[in-house]
Amino acid sequence: MNTTWSPRTRRLQARAFTLIELLSTVAIIGVLAALLLTAIVSARAKAKGIVCLKNVRQMGLGITQFTTEHGEYPLGLNRGRSEGKNPEHRAGWMVSVQFQIEPGFIPIPGTDWMSSGIWDCPATAKPDYWPRSLGYIEYGYNANGLGVGTNGTTIGIGGTFNAMAPNTSPPVKEDEVVNPSGTLAAGDGFTGWNGVVEDGHWSMSRWPLAEETLGSTQRSQRRHKARANVVFCDGHAESLTLKTLFTDTSDEALRLWNRDGLPHRERLKEP
Repeated sequence: MNTTWSPRTRRLQARAFTLIELLSTVAIIGVLAALLLTAIVSARAKAKGIVCLKNVRQMGLGITQFTTEHGEYPLGLNRGRSEGKNPEHRAGWMVSVQFQIEPGFIPIPGTDWMSSGIWDCPATAKPDYWPRSLGYIEYGYNANGLGVGTNGTTIGIGGTFNAMAPNTSPPVKEDEVVNPSGTLAAGDGFTGWNGVVEDGHWSMSRWPLAEETLGSTQRSQRRHKARANVVFCDGHAESLTLKTLFTDTSDEALRLWNRDGLPHRERLKEP
């Protein structure tokens, strides 16, 4: 049987895709879609990081205003409040800072004001599986510094705390922070030690009792791509690696935590 190909048939055949060409086109579209999705995810993560950095800058402003007004840094927790001590410090650092930002602010019992406004980091949230008995606060204060030392004292900015007499711990005076531009004030609510990071803390500290909590180290690594947004006592904000904050044992990294500007390397021996 003879088959006669018309000029029109030959033209249609010449314009048709082969299977290889079709598969190649699909593959290229897939690669482009993957690149676009990666770019979108990266852009969203960057935007969340910018909002978080803005939050900690606002916290730094509140801390600076409080320090200027009272000549001392906010107490991390006002343990003597029930005895009428340090009333201007209120219940703790977050309320003190919020009052500076919003004069007249009074926390209403039963409301979760600590999860909104500048206290809400868009890059994280309390995990669905988080126990109700455990609070989850997204930002922390350098209340303790590098551990508690063998004498039970802290060297952060949240009070000259002594574990033997917590209710008598006075606030840290402004001039006790010898290097404000190099001393941490607040930031993402991480507590870490030797690579282990806990999240959801009201305090931010390098603490030997830090423990893995329901996947906290991996969750913290994901939050800002293994970094933390922090603000210093002079009010400037930075993004530092979790390694710098919780693993690095150089003098430069250790000094970040301590109001006296010393590395206190002896505290690395704490259990």
